[in-house]
Amino acid sequence: MMRSIAGIEISRGSGSHAHVGIPLFLVCLVALPFAILLAPVAFVGCLVFGMNPLQVMRGLRQVLASLCGTHVEIERGRDAVVVHIP
Repeated sequence: MMRSIAGIEISRGSGSHAHVGIPLFLVCLVALPFAILLAPVAFVGCLVFGMNPLQVMRGLRQVLASLCGTHVEIERGRDAVVVHIP
């Protein structure tokens, strides 16, 4: 089951930290209209390039499902950004 909040932590070299929780439900809610608008374009693109649209959707679902457990740390000098999707 997908968790409901992704976390972003930003730390500056001066010692200040900021932690932000992003509700994934709202991210999905905002992305849904774009997905609905792009679905016909993607379907036509699959047909033009000779790909099976169902296999493309299955592959996209597998990529999105594999994001669970992602932990990305980016450091530059003493500044850092950490993104965690539980």
